[in-house]
Amino acid sequence: GLSITDGIELWWTAGDAATAEALRAGGRTVAEEVLATRLEEGEAPGDLPEFTDADLGLSFRLRKA
Repeated sequence: GLSITDGIELWWTAGDAATAEALRAGGRTVAEEVLATRLEEGEAPGDLPEFTDADLGLSFRLRKA
């Protein structure tokens, strides 16, 4: 599991253009807020579980950094 102070690596894909643009423009802020040492658009390496938000058209995968 993750602790509130753990850093993460996060990969995301978005089928919704507005969501994708918001993450591209605000990625640094998102990374700081979620303690991400890596925030990348695209597919994650390996076989990490996928989390989705249908309302945002967003899918993401993460692992402990």
